[in-house]
Amino acid sequence: METIDKSKIGKRIAERRAQRQLTQEQLSEKIGMTENQVSRMENGRVIPRGETAIKLSRVLNVSTDYILLGHDIQIDDEGIADIIQNVALCNKRERILISDLITSLLKNREKDI
Repeated sequence: METIDKSKIGKRIAERRAQRQLTQEQLSEKIGMTENQVSRMENGRVIPRGETAIKLSRVLNVSTDYILLGHDIQIDDEGIADIIQNVALCNKRERILISDLITSLLKNREKDI
C-alpha cells in the first residue's frame, strides 16, 4: 500500500492551484473552506479527506489519486470526473464488471458504424 505524504500532497495542491491561476482565497471559496484551511493543506499540516479531496479534484481538474498519491491523471470533462469518482468507490470485482461493460459497449458501437 502506498503511503500518503502530507508535504507532497500540499505541494501538489499549491502547484496545481497556481497553474489554474487561483489564489488561496479563490480556492477556499470554491471548495467551501477557509483560506487558513487551504493554507494548512498546502503547508502539509492537514490531509484533504473525503468530500474535500473530491471538491479539490474537480476545482483543480485532477484526480483524487493525483492529489493524494501523485498519480498524474488529469480530468478534462466533469462527466468523466464523476465516473472516475464513482468507479473509485467500487471494489475490484465491480471495477472488472464496469470494464467489461465499457468494452462491450464500444464493440457494439463499432458494429453500428
